[in-house]
Amino acid sequence: MGLSFETISSVGSNGAIIHYKPEPETARQLDLNQVYLCDSGAQYKDGTIDTTRTMFFGQPSDYLRDCYTRVLLGVLELETVKWPKVNRISGADVDILARKWLW
Repeated sequence: MGLSFETISSVGSNGAIIHYKPEPETARQLDLNQVYLCDSGAQYKDGTIDTTRTMFFGQPSDYLRDCYTRVLLGVLELETVKWPKVNRISGADVDILARKWLW
């Protein structure tokens, strides 16, 4: 049916800005030594999707590799948890599972 939001394309620290939109003053060129983030979404008849991809085109530092791995572990934690049948799970309940790898 269409986009659910305008695609977000950002490089480096701009990727940390929520709903970032490139402007001439803030836009950055793609750089082999910085993270590239692409976040896009679409609205369909039966639902909405949000697809976020983080890419690195050069050789990441050990620190960046560790950060990426910790976020991945949080995602895997959410994918493998056994959810109760009761629909009383809040965002905070889910958030703590994903963030435990960051502490």
